[in-house]
Amino acid sequence: MLSGSFAHSHQDEILTRARHIEASESALHPLHRIMAVEEKDDSIVISTTDIHLPHQIVHALKDAWNGTTKTHYDIDGYFVRIRWERDE
Repeated sequence: MLSGSFAHSHQDEILTRARHIEASESALHPLHRIMAVEEKDDSIVISTTDIHLPHQIVHALKDAWNGTTKTHYDIDGYFVRIRWERDE
């Protein structure tokens, strides 16, 4: 989940970077994919097929534009929810 004024004003750049990370990752792990990108009023949600791709996307966003992250692992399931946020 991407949120903050920066995420909305730089959405195209951010999604291009996420797709680039997906392409690099899928070369080694073909099942690691972005399933959907959903725009909401206050956030952009990127759904993936595994728990490793979101980490790589968030690390790339932090390297490029800083921001803050919060990570939540589900104890019973195999998923992770990561929130990256940055305001202008």
